[in-house]
Amino acid sequence: MDPIAGKFLILSAFFVFGQMHIIAWWMFLVVFIREIFVTIDRLFKVKKGRVVAAEKAGKLKTIVQVVMIIVVLFYLMLVETSRVSSQETWMATINALMIIVVILTLYSGASYLRQNNSSAHA
Repeated sequence: MDPIAGKFLILSAFFVFGQMHIIAWWMFLVVFIREIFVTIDRLFKVKKGRVVAAEKAGKLKTIVQVVMIIVVLFYLMLVETSRVSSQETWMATINALMIIVVILTLYSGASYLRQNNSSAHA
């Protein structure tokens, strides 16, 4: 999948989850700002002929984001079919996963800046 399309799909899902009050807006904003910043920075570097490889931290972040989306979609399916046993447990799990997403988002963003800061002046 095209990396920009993937980011768009993930951000769209998180935006909808924010609209549905499944995740906190500040969590969405952290992910949104990091994704937009890194994507724009990468595009500028590509325009200058530089290739910025994806780091392990960014790949792990993406995997956890996708897992988070799958968990929320499964939860919503259970809610719609009236098969959710403990809504509090599900929401606590979703919140914990989203906190992990935010931590990995901040970590991978900082890692990206560290790895690419010295070359930004070149």
